[in-house]
Amino acid sequence: MAGGAARVGRTTVRIRGFDAYVKRAQSAAVAQARASLMQRSGVILDDARSKWPVETGRSRAGLEPPRIVVSGDRVRLTVRNSVDYSANVRIRAQRGLRAWDVLVREPIRRIALQARSIAKEIGAAIRRRR
Repeated sequence: MAGGAARVGRTTVRIRGFDAYVKRAQSAAVAQARASLMQRSGVILDDARSKWPVETGRSRAGLEPPRIVVSGDRVRLTVRNSVDYSANVRIRAQRGLRAWDVLVREPIRRIALQARSIAKEIGAAIRRRR
């Protein structure tokens, strides 16, 4: 029910401030998730820029800042390179593996494996906002 009310049999219970509390908690969770993802992805992109194989520097310069989109209960982190051939740049020292895969895609995927740690950070942020 709206307004933090719950109907039990014929009794209605209203919890004052419940909606406001939920909104504050949601706001804190989104802010913390965004901050955590920005920090973690920023470290990955800084590392990728420093290790990116360079001939002209164009594909390294094409690494764009991360974008975070929050939609309902989903938070999406997007990282891209605006240079069309960047997916084909190879790292000779690593058996010719693609720089994008080694330096960006796999490290970003590991962020998803850190979900438990991120959830703890979000929980702490919600508790601080009470």
